[in-house]
Amino acid sequence: MAHTRAVLQHWIELARRGDWATFQWDSLAHTFRPHTVARCRLLQPLLRWVPPPRDPTRVIHVLEGLLELDQHHLLPKISCPVLVIGGADDQVIPRDVQEEMGVLIPGSETILYPGYGHGNDQENPDYVRQVERFLALVSQR
Repeated sequence: MAHTRAVLQHWIELARRGDWATFQWDSLAHTFRPHTVARCRLLQPLLRWVPPPRDPTRVIHVLEGLLELDQHHLLPKISCPVLVIGGADDQVIPRDVQEEMGVLIPGSETILYPGYGHGNDQENPDYVRQVERFLALVSQR
């Protein structure tokens, strides 16, 4: 979780400084695959024209809340079917954290896609198929 904390702390610092263009670019760079980010690089200068959030303090409070969030002790108590699905190359929630979730949640299924990151749900065409497959499997129980 040290890596995740460092990312969140960096975003909090950018938000406190009001550097929303850098905040947005950094979150994009941490979320999507490198080739997706590279394709967006031409748009990076335009981010300075994007207005800040209506309530910047809310963004900071949400990120600070995530820093304090640790629910490891609850994971072994989950008794419903769980699909842990993510990107193996996630730069926000690293692979080892996702794998640990899968181990700690009894009977869960874990799918981590190589080459995908935190934006796996937005970039990976197989994501929706796997979620639908899992829901169909669960509904048959």
